[in-house]
Amino acid sequence: MDYFDSIFGNETLKQTLREQIKAGCFSHAHILEGPAGSGRFTMAKAICEALAAGRDQGKIAKDICPDVIYIKAPEGKSILSVDAIRAIREQVYLAPHELPFKAYLIFGADQMSEGAQNAFLKLLEEPPADVYFFLLCENRARLLPTVRSRASLFRMQLFSEEELTAYVQSQEAYASVCRDKPALFKRAVKDSAGSIGGVIKYMTEPETQKETCDTAVKALLEKLHGRDQGAFMLEADRIPDGREEMKRFLVRFAEAFRDVFCWKRGVKASLAFFDEPAQAEEYSFVFSEETLLKRWLFCLQCLEQAEYNLNVKTAKLHFLNGLWETAC
Repeated sequence: MDYFDSIFGNETLKQTLREQIKAGCFSHAHILEGPAGSGRFTMAKAICEALAAGRDQGKIAKDICPDVIYIKAPEGKSILSVDAIRAIREQVYLAPHELPFKAYLIFGADQMSEGAQNAFLKLLEEPPADVYFFLLCENRARLLPTVRSRASLFRMQLFSEEELTAYVQSQEAYASVCRDKPALFKRAVKDSAGSIGGVIKYMTEPETQKETCDTAVKALLEKLHGRDQGAFMLEADRIPDGREEMKRFLVRFAEAFRDVFCWKRGVKASLAFFDEPAQAEEYSFVFSEETLLKRWLFCLQCLEQAEYNLNVKTAKLHFLNGLWETAC
């Protein structure tokens, strides 16, 4: 039985995993890197199933195997603390219940505090023989170099828009949405960051979430070309509080400036944010070409910083102040 057959793409990675597991040389710690929806969790579970070779009796797939343990930040928190790692250390040396090994799947590993990473490093330096660690993360650069050096790196494959379109259209569960809501499907593919899960999440989440994001962008654009900075700053409440939601907001804001900039320069490009060319044209009369370019680049800079800045409130204020000050 091939436990990796159900995972789309990632052929090179899957073959590497098959060979390592078959040869019995699978190391104890691994970093699974990829954006949300890229299949990191699915891949980690498939690896555990392959290592178990049927001895789990299907429990790993059902998330009920006592020897495959999920470590997540507490509800309402985004950072794994030292206490979470200490909890692992207290039980990691206990024998497995049903399998010949134990596996710890650590979600948001790149969001561990520095103290938590240093505590985890001790586990990586002296690992029990029957334990595997899987660090699921979006950006391994946030992990300490000492942690990265003690774990193998597996990168999840990102797909082109054509590959994503073909795959999702082939899935019966989503075929009707692709057919009946082509605009929604197109936007989902563009916003997915190359991940299948990203497409599906966008297509299935409530419409109000997407509408709220775009409404906030339009409201801020309206205030931005006014002269009242106070009124503009009051719009901060419109910016989403969640880290992932704010990243989407920044993407949409950057797309809005991109549309207007392209229209102003006479570049023939499909619209990324606005529904109609007239909407982009309207703002092309409001902002200078230099201002548009500066603000577009500033949005992209903030998006990059959002990968590292975990304080959403601070990021909001930085974004609003910087956006206002980039006017020429």
